[in-house]
Amino acid sequence: MPNEKTSSAFSKVIDRESVEVTLPSGRKITVLESTGREERLLSRLENDKNFDVINDFLASCTEGVDGKGGQPPSKELKKMLTGDRTAILLHIRKLTHGSIIEHKHACSNCGVKSEHEINIDDSIETMKPYPKGDQREFEVSVGPGIIHFEISTGETEAKIAKETIPDINTKLRCMRMWEETETGKLPVNIDQLKSKWIVDIRRAVKNAECVLDTMMEIKCPHCGTMNRLDMVGNLDFLFPHSM
Repeated sequence: MPNEKTSSAFSKVIDRESVEVTLPSGRKITVLESTGREERLLSRLENDKNFDVINDFLASCTEGVDGKGGQPPSKELKKMLTGDRTAILLHIRKLTHGSIIEHKHACSNCGVKSEHEINIDDSIETMKPYPKGDQREFEVSVGPGIIHFEISTGETEAKIAKETIPDINTKLRCMRMWEETETGKLPVNIDQLKSKWIVDIRRAVKNAECVLDTMMEIKCPHCGTMNRLDMVGNLDFLFPHSM
């Protein structure tokens, strides 16, 4: 019998699954499932410590931002609001590996290891959008004047990632914050403000942002300790069954 040749199933470019989603800001974007190329890109994070890797990953897994065709440049993802960026990550993971994260957890109290299922849809379905859409700049009356601020974007995240010893006000320090004067905009230093004024700023920032909680509570079946886990920052989120 003559040799029968079969066509290769994997030598051609495989079509990636895609879905259009509405982000917390109201912007629309098409999300693509990730491939080995994106996994290789993300694996550089541990050694590279370069936050731009995240922007490259998001750009590689998206297209059609606000109806514009094609893949967006990484710098466009960097300028997106933090809630939108987080939502994109959740949808990439859901499209690529499904909604359920099978997490192997070691209790912080007793060290016993256990397996848990985390449902990404719980975060997506309870998400509350940005009250002002994609608006970036806001103001709040504080003490003797008015403070202007820009809510968190990918650029803010990059600054936060560089902080070696984060504290309760790290996010505020990394955000653009200023006051308007006759000579122009003057930066505001959080460390020089009264604590009661900082409370007002934190409240204003919270009210301007979306609600997208990626923190999960996991109960240890051995000792009952409740452990909090950020699903997005966990290895099982984008690399299931890697250990």
